[in-house]
Amino acid sequence: MAREPKHHYIPVFYLRQWTGADGRLCEFSKPYDRVKPRRVHSDGTAYVRGLNTIPGMAPEDADFLETYFFKKTDDDAARALRILLAERP
Repeated sequence: MAREPKHHYIPVFYLRQWTGADGRLCEFSKPYDRVKPRRVHSDGTAYVRGLNTIPGMAPEDADFLETYFFKKTDDDAARALRILLAERP
């Protein structure tokens, strides 16, 4: 079986505003008793594989939410964020 696709619970376009010159941001985790920092690309954090997959549907339709709904809403939200963060004349 193929690996489930990544579904981000924090959109990649939103995470990119905190990346450094190397294109990475600092992800923190606390697996046990201490905090561990790790430099990752915005596409490499804040996701769960198969998060928005609809169980029991045909494989070509199971990713409907991510492919159609979230793609459209994330594209619109990315445009809105660019407008909000743009310098005003």
